[in-house]
Amino acid sequence: MEETLNSILSELQHLNKDQQEVMKGQKELIGRIESLEKGHKKLMTN
Repeated sequence: MEETLNSILSELQHLNKDQQEVMKGQKELIGRIESLEKGHKKLMTN
């Protein structure tokens, strides 16, 4: 049973790391989208 719990804990820690990586990627993409939107606005006002 302890081995099973350790295995589950290990998997949860791995999933948490994966989730953090996904969140970093999302933040980066949001930043890029915002930059593109700003650039698009500048092009539209010229």
